[in-house]
Amino acid sequence: MSKKHLFSIFIAFAMLVLVGCEPTIESRITLEPESATLYVNDTMALQATMTPEDATNSISWESSDPTVASIDQNGIVTALTEGTAIITASAEGFESDQCVITVQNIPSSFPRKYLIEHFTGDQCGYCPSGMHSIVEYTQKTSTPCIWVSHHYGYNTDEYTISESAKIASTNGVQGAPNMAINRTKVMGTTIAFHPGYLVEDGMDETIANKCETTAEASVNIDHTYNAATKQLNVTVSGLVANTEVTKYLLTVVIKENGLIGKQADYYWSWKTAGFKEFMHPCVARDLLSESQLGDTVKVEKQRYSKTYTYTVSDQWVAENCCVVAYITPLSKKPIINAEETPLVTGTTGGAEYKPFAITEIQAPTNATKLNFNAVEIYKPSKDKLELQLIASNNTRSDYYGPLRMVATLEFNTPHEVLPTDTLEFVAGNEINTFSAGTVDLVKQTFGGSRLQYYLAADMETLCHTWRIKSGTLTMNADGGFTVTGNLYNGKTFSLTCTEPLPTNM
Repeated sequence: MSKKHLFSIFIAFAMLVLVGCEPTIESRITLEPESATLYVNDTMALQATMTPEDATNSISWESSDPTVASIDQNGIVTALTEGTAIITASAEGFESDQCVITVQNIPSSFPRKYLIEHFTGDQCGYCPSGMHSIVEYTQKTSTPCIWVSHHYGYNTDEYTISESAKIASTNGVQGAPNMAINRTKVMGTTIAFHPGYLVEDGMDETIANKCETTAEASVNIDHTYNAATKQLNVTVSGLVANTEVTKYLLTVVIKENGLIGKQADYYWSWKTAGFKEFMHPCVARDLLSESQLGDTVKVEKQRYSKTYTYTVSDQWVAENCCVVAYITPLSKKPIINAEETPLVTGTTGGAEYKPFAITEIQAPTNATKLNFNAVEIYKPSKDKLELQLIASNNTRSDYYGPLRMVATLEFNTPHEVLPTDTLEFVAGNEINTFSAGTVDLVKQTFGGSRLQYYLAADMETLCHTWRIKSGTLTMNADGGFTVTGNLYNGKTFSLTCTEPLPTNM
């Protein structure tokens, strides 16, 4: 045999080997999900994918325990009793796949979130104090709270919605500031009470004793929002532990955070009366439910569900909005459970916006400059450094007695060594809070970075609270320092301290 023939035979053999090694497509079924946990009477569709995709074989379904979970020939699982069942999908000539179904009984109770219904108004001079009390309470309590503000109770304003009147009446609101928690009698014999009581010692325990920490039903919010069309679809559903309940009232609210509007403020004295630009939180913008006190939803097989379609206003900042849902019995009180979710998925819903004034509309000419000739340094924790700027002169207010002007610079990141030249900062970053007030009162640190002082050079008791946008702290040649900054309203301010700062702690 010639070499040429041998070479041809070798090539042919090699081709046969290569063809024989070509992989074949495996015929199999893939089930999704691989496992699931259902409650009794839940249903769920299993998704079966066949490989190759053009397969036309019919799929057969089987449950290892039909008394726990049944399966129909469309792949729909129905949970029947507590236990575990294995669902198998198979077809002739295909490798089968399985899904493990665990069935549980509906819980006897569910975690509860408290709903704070707050009643306020931009003409209510004591309302900023009430809002600050709510912030302080929600920051310290271990119970999850959802806050909704109704601009009703002390006249009406640009944020008032018509439904708030009926809600206020249900809570027994007579004026503002006022609030209710879960429409439960917490203080005395009425549902509504002044928010100032929240900051009293023992109030958290009092509320916990009056309001149950678990609920007989859950509240879940599923929604989609189209930013281009402003269309919102919301489905609120839940499980019910009490088998005797047949109906609930469901209320769905859209609230918006970070609204800037006017606000009267008598926080420190009646002489501080005057309107300021104010950051309003948690404002009830509209109800999706048709009734002010909730739409009736039927409970079937210990479940309820209702879907709403709504067009969000172009005037609202969608990223600062949240959808809030809560249920009550047909008696309209108390609130059983509540839930909220940001309108725009992936945002905070404006949760970072807390109530504070932005600018004084009628400020004295010296309102943007304060001089200090003393400084005290404190290190309350390893992650905080406080510089208290003190004016040596004492003065007297009309209400609080002898005071001295104090401004506090709080560094909320570790600082072992103070800056020797210039430190730049922005709101919520290096320097979180500028505050000023009296040595006898608890320093307030609500909201974002702000400058706050209460005594002007003319010795009148004036309140100025400004939110700071950015600024710098600069060491001076004489050893003191100057703080300058920009406000959100475009104005600037400066604080000067003449006493040298130590460079080491």
